[in-house]
This record gives sequence, structure tokens and C-alpha cells, in this order.
Amino acid sequence: MKYQKIILGILSLITFVSVLGFCITNTNSSIIGYWVSENDPKLKLVFTPDGKCMEFYDNEKQDEYTFSISNISPQCGEEVHVDQYTSYLKLVNIVDSEDIYCYEINGITSSTLSLRFLGNGGFVIYNKE
Repeated sequence: MKYQKIILGILSLITFVSVLGFCITNTNSSIIGYWVSENDPKLKLVFTPDGKCMEFYDNEKQDEYTFSISNISPQCGEEVHVDQYTSYLKLVNIVDSEDIYCYEINGITSSTLSLRFLGNGGFVIYNKE
């Protein structure tokens, strides 16, 4: 009986980790593409499969970042809420690794990306191009 509880506990943990990994992987692949800001159509973010994010303004490249999506705390030194529904986007400037931005991913669909900048709480919405 005790053996069965241990095995059941291990299987439950493996299932939870697998589901969490699927959600984060799915978010990673969903973010790939060209995103245009709803507030300022001249602002565009381009996420590539190799983990890069390029920021364009008026079709001119402004910055290039590496990006990662995770579900851990802290983010950019700030304690954040973590559960099965949360995901966080971290951008690190390729030229200046001290230039870091962290966002909570409020939602991502095939056509919309909603982010909340950690620190000031403002929302930004992008539409997929």
C-alpha cells in the first residue's frame, strides 16, 4: 500500500511537469513571428525560432535581444506569482546584457500578444502580422 502511494505520487509529479513543459513550449512556439503594436503601428517586434527578438521602429531595427519564456520567480529581481497559468517573457539586449526587460504574458493567441511590463504594470497589446 505504501509503495502504491509513492508510485502514484511520482506519476502525479511527472504528469504535472509534463503538462507545465507543454504549456511553456506551446507559448514559445506561439510567440514566433511578426508583432505590431496596437498603440503605435510603427513599433514591431520580431521573434525568431532561434531565441532572438528584434525591435523595429518605422521599419528600422532599433535593438536585438535574446528572449526566454519561463514560469519561475523572481523575474528581473522582482518576486512574481507563479502557477500553471503564468508565463513570463525576458528580453536581454545582445549588445548590452545589463539592458533587460521582463513582462508577464497575459495572453497569446494566433493573432494577439498581450504583455504587462513588470515594474509599472502597464499593458501592451501586439497584433500578429
